[in-house]
Amino acid sequence: MEAVERAGEKILRAAEAFCSPCGEELCWRGLASALLATRPKEKALEACALLSPLGAARCVALVKGAR
Repeated sequence: MEAVERAGEKILRAAEAFCSPCGEELCWRGLASALLATRPKEKALEACALLSPLGAARCVALVKGAR
């Protein structure tokens, strides 16, 4: 299970690396949507915390704003 979690963290960081330079809101929304599609809101917020401070702030805002 730990290996799966580490792989998930690597994927999350890669997604952030892709979204950060382009700064497109659509990219960040896609990341938040993917998190919410694969885990409960609380776990999605925990995943957001793994990102850089700026990425985490964007991710948390989008996850919290999701319906």
